[in-house]
Amino acid sequence: MIFRSRWLSGIALLFCLYTTAASSSPTSPLLRTTCLGTQYHVRPAWDQDIERLVTSLRNQIKDARQSQKRIVYISLPLGARNGGARAFNEFLGREMKQALLHRYPNSRLEIILPGQYETELRSVNGESPSGGEYLYMWTQVLMGEDCQGAIDWIYFMDHRDVASLLNLSDNNPRESLSQHLDKQASKFPSLYRDVAWQEESREAFLDYYLNHYSPYNSKGVRDEWNMVQWVTGCFPNKARIRQHIDGRWTHKTQPLLECGYQLHAGHCKTHLPTVSADYDQHELPY
Repeated sequence: MIFRSRWLSGIALLFCLYTTAASSSPTSPLLRTTCLGTQYHVRPAWDQDIERLVTSLRNQIKDARQSQKRIVYISLPLGARNGGARAFNEFLGREMKQALLHRYPNSRLEIILPGQYETELRSVNGESPSGGEYLYMWTQVLMGEDCQGAIDWIYFMDHRDVASLLNLSDNNPRESLSQHLDKQASKFPSLYRDVAWQEESREAFLDYYLNHYSPYNSKGVRDEWNMVQWVTGCFPNKARIRQHIDGRWTHKTQPLLECGYQLHAGHCKTHLPTVSADYDQHELPY
């Protein structure tokens, strides 16, 4: 009986040691809360990189403000889900950035493109950062040190931008996009091999970018959408963040979307007082 008791105690001790070690592992997720009260699973292994990037981007925004520039954030799906391809998403982001600079040549825009910075969150022990790490970082950047919003415009990309940026044919946009995919695959075969040369993946790719590329189908973009609505609703006396949604600009608060990587469901329900879209019927004059 004494032996059995000692044996059980030993097992319990080993279990406690194991769970303690697991919970303190740098790649074990911890619940982190942002200034908005939103919550993400963040692994400590990326704490230093996140802090470094947040500081760097805040300094970039501060310098741009001193140069009287408008701060613009391009919000776009980046992950390879639902038929998407990371490399193609980054390509679209770069094209969108150039299009905005060309569209508003006199506006002195400082454009922040997420794909340009997320690669600086390095892999740790063979593991890559996840949506929780990315959105915890971007909340700190986009909301700023005072948590009242650090940007002037946010451009939510969707399938309309894909058609416009690539000048897809109105008569046969699918064939036109297919040709663009082949062009990218010929330049970067290692990045597009699976998408371009496997029939099922290719069809999913074409369908996604023609019909489903939008904030509603991206976890990360949904979280960025919601945080902008929250900060707009909380500080009505502050200049509102201009949002480009569904092909038009608006400064009105929008209904909240479902949570993406964010874990606090109360920050995703449509319980904030919202105003109808009331879209501006033209591009901004500046």
